Formats: sequence, structure tokens, C-alpha cells
Amino acid sequence: MSKKTRVLLLSILNIIFILITLSSVMIYSSLFERLPWFDPDGMQFLFIPVISFPSLFVIFCFKYLLCSYIGISKKLKFLPIISSFGFLLPVLIDDELGIIMQVTGVLIGILTLLVTFRFAIDEIKETLK
Repeated sequence: MSKKTRVLLLSILNIIFILITLSSVMIYSSLFERLPWFDPDGMQFLFIPVISFPSLFVIFCFKYLLCSYIGISKKLKFLPIISSFGFLLPVLIDDELGIIMQVTGVLIGILTLLVTFRFAIDEIKETLK
């Protein structure tokens, strides 16, 4: 597998991961009244266990398989599975999704995005060398 193919696969996985993480952050912040995507019903939280969790698990599996071809660090490889449980636990712990769980979900998402950007750029640089 050529370097360009490896970088392309890693970039695609990271972009999908970032999009799912952004969607999960929007879901958690959808109960904040001042945001334009405010929705008081709470049905949007089905996105987390039905779409977000399985998608992040599949991304983790692909990164784990891709690890044999690319030297992906453990931080970046296990980040999808850690963040998937991080997004799922507040939904499972608090049925009402109080303000603490909402803020926890948003903070998990923001930290995941920051870590992803940081390590993804480093991994792409390492792969291109």
C-alpha cells in the first residue's frame, strides 16, 4: 500500500470521525435554548446509541486493521472507542439529561475534537515521512 493511499484512508477515517463527533456535540447542545438547533423533545438523543456509537465502533475497527499498514499511535487508534463510550454514558446514566449531563456531553465532544485535530495532523506528518 502506497503512502498516498495510507494517508488518504487515514484522512477519510478522521474526517468521518470528526463529522460524527460534531453531530454528537450538536445533539448534546440541542437542549440549550439559545442555540438555533434547539429541540426540547429529546428524541434527537436516539442518534447517539443508534448511529454515533456503532459508527465510531466501525471507525475504531478500521483504524485497528489499518494499524498493521500504518504506524498509528495508540492515542489516535483508541480515540473513537473511548469517545463513543464517552458520548453513550451520559445518555445511559441520566434519562432526563439534566444540565450536567448536557455539559458533560458537549465537553467530551470538544475535547475529542481538539485531541483528534492534534493527533491527526501529527499522524499524517509521520505517515508522509
